[in-house]
Amino acid sequence: MIEEIAEIINNHTYVVDEWLLNRLDEEAKKPAYKVRENVDALALEFTAQRVGKMKVGEIITNPETGKKEKYQWRHDWKYDDNTFIDLKRKPSHRQNICLNDIPKMIQSYECNQLTHIVGYTQNIEHNYKIGQVLEFECKGILPLREAVNLSERKGDTWRLLNINHLQNTKLKV
Repeated sequence: MIEEIAEIINNHTYVVDEWLLNRLDEEAKKPAYKVRENVDALALEFTAQRVGKMKVGEIITNPETGKKEKYQWRHDWKYDDNTFIDLKRKPSHRQNICLNDIPKMIQSYECNQLTHIVGYTQNIEHNYKIGQVLEFECKGILPLREAVNLSERKGDTWRLLNINHLQNTKLKV
């Protein structure tokens, strides 16, 4: 499975266009994003979904409220019926990926909506210009629980995971 996931990410390129810039600007308006640059990390998710290389699962009923959620936010990629992935971009100047809002990640895991973390890098991280070609590289994968356990706590709800912990050959289940 890791080889197939890596192949999909590593072979995905996207020429920056107006659609991507508009989509990122729309996403930046959501209250979840305090810094506009953080939204740029969604380029892989948005573009791979747009060209049909990645899909997401159905919107679920929130276990706390009992109401259907407004959109699917619990994972970035439904690889198959049992594998739900959160994509995490590693900044070029760091050795870690950030695991945000651990309680929500655990809740998503318990709802069978998040099973793995996949780390990746990309050639251009910010200030996209129309015509630039975005390229991506898979750095590895970990089951969610293992990623949380191996990560270093930095705040009440977030942690840093060194990419050296990611598996990049055989996947442990």
